[in-house]
Amino acid sequence: MVAGKYSESLEVSNRALDLLQKGSPRATALLTKVDALLMLDRLDEALPLVDEAWRAAQGKNTEQFAQIFTRIGRPKRTKEVLQSAIVTPNNRLYFALGYESLGEIGTVFELIRDGIQDHDVSMLEVMRTNIWSDPVKQDPRFLNMLDLLESKETNTPKYLRAHDASSVQSS
Repeated sequence: MVAGKYSESLEVSNRALDLLQKGSPRATALLTKVDALLMLDRLDEALPLVDEAWRAAQGKNTEQFAQIFTRIGRPKRTKEVLQSAIVTPNNRLYFALGYESLGEIGTVFELIRDGIQDHDVSMLEVMRTNIWSDPVKQDPRFLNMLDLLESKETNTPKYLRAHDASSVQSS
């Protein structure tokens, strides 16, 4: 999905759905399929899958639905999900995307900053991808967040060890 290969994402999500018959993993696979369908402008096919995913999730990880609800025309539902779910050190990305879909860019930057500070893997993995909308990427705060990310990367002992090892190997 991040690479923009939506048809391939559909194929992979269909294979996953053949294997996953219930629960949160099925909900996640359904949401991946919904996302791909929406990116391919196939809203009619996506709509029933959102409800199926919601049932499969059984009230768990509902923050995954936030952005999807806005994209299918249910922003009120997005707000309800974001208000009822809890931000954790591993799920900030879903909240950021949900608030981004509502146009609440200031909240997006708060979540990004907190995610970088807390080493939230969900956030760190996408900071340099095209997952963000133009209003976020073109905001001067986004460059500040990338600088913050870089400062965290370059000042860790792991980074310094890896950097020193690559310097020795290239000598």
